[in-house]
Amino acid sequence: LRRLAPRTHAWEGEDVGVTALLTLERCMMPVLLTLFDSPKRWEYATEMLTKQLPTILAPIDAITQAGALTLPRTERLAHAALRVLLRVIHSPGEQRPETTRAWRKHVARLFGARGFFGGLTGSTLPLWAAVVNAWLGLETPKAATALLLSGKFSAPAGLFASRAAEADAHADLLRRLSFALWAGEHNQYVGALQGMLLERLVAGFKFGLGAGVGPRAAAVGWVVQAQALLCVRVLAVRVAPEHLTALWPIAMAELQRVLLAPATAPPPLLLAACQLIDTLLCVLPDDFSSFGWMFVPAAPVAGGGAAAAGASADFAALLAPLARMEPAGDAAADA
Repeated sequence: LRRLAPRTHAWEGEDVGVTALLTLERCMMPVLLTLFDSPKRWEYATEMLTKQLPTILAPIDAITQAGALTLPRTERLAHAALRVLLRVIHSPGEQRPETTRAWRKHVARLFGARGFFGGLTGSTLPLWAAVVNAWLGLETPKAATALLLSGKFSAPAGLFASRAAEADAHADLLRRLSFALWAGEHNQYVGALQGMLLERLVAGFKFGLGAGVGPRAAAVGWVVQAQALLCVRVLAVRVAPEHLTALWPIAMAELQRVLLAPATAPPPLLLAACQLIDTLLCVLPDDFSSFGWMFVPAAPVAGGGAAAAGASADFAALLAPLARMEPAGDAAADA
């Protein structure tokens, strides 16, 4: 316990509550495993753990209910509480069903809170990623994806909700799905791509579009489309290129729709499209698939100059409308 002394790195501020939580992180599970070492006696340890977890997770509850950090002390308490939760999840007794039941409902409740993303910080983000991945890892990848797509952990939209509320609900679902994909292992959700993830992405891209869509739905549809582009970025990072062949035509069609008419697209949607291209250029290998010409113009080679020139022309035509746009400040100055 010497590392818990005041003004050390583990102290994280002169706060008794933080010190108590860090002490629990180091001592609680080893003590429980020592005192209740037999299967019969472990029931008492599980009961004790079940009673104490709501108190330990109270700082995180306060943040998710408020939707933002109110005091620096709250962030330190939440960080320490997440460390205790991770120690419980990864303890030697984690394989016991009783222990899993003690923490999984709390993780599901906190992840589904409306203020979950508002309370994330640089220090709590990696801890939350480990917690959410451990929680979803209790299910198969397809079952975990179906659980996320069910809407139980996203902002609810009632039967008579406005189009704006419905768009926020769809965007929130895609955002939580993106977080789960990012928190998972590489290629963890490959089995859920076809028929689940791709269909949800297509629905997100089409939200607010179509002949029968009213002006209100069209005006708020970009919120969902931007989150769908973010989900494609996460898939490009967390899934190997050979598994994403069916994704490129979908992504390319959306990029063309946005970038070929930049004057009519909201700035956040334009930014999301440019961020997707930037991510793909960074993470995908030069020869990742036959769809490489969509993103990178091929260099002229002997015997293939015409094809390369056509690919370069296609790519230049995609970005030309965006390059011709003038910032609002420059246009006003010229006037």
